[in-house]
Amino acid sequence: MKNFLVSAAIAIGLASGVSAQDATEGIWQTQVDDGAYAFVTIGKCGDALCGVISQTFNADGEYASENIGKQLVWAMQVQANGKYNRG
Repeated sequence: MKNFLVSAAIAIGLASGVSAQDATEGIWQTQVDDGAYAFVTIGKCGDALCGVISQTFNADGEYASENIGKQLVWAMQVQANGKYNRG
């Protein structure tokens, strides 16, 4: 899996800082790459948002990839203008 659609999470904007539950929090699917994809779980980490690979799938279904647990998003912060910074 080379190209991740985590950028989709970054594209979602809010008008203020990270709320009790930011709209970006949750499970996001990556882009299919070479027939495989992953679920990335995004949640709060301190005052920011972080995301880790929580499940991986290929043509045969779910499999135990060495990438499970790999952090893809860290320290992502909501900006006042509704955009995300860092991460």
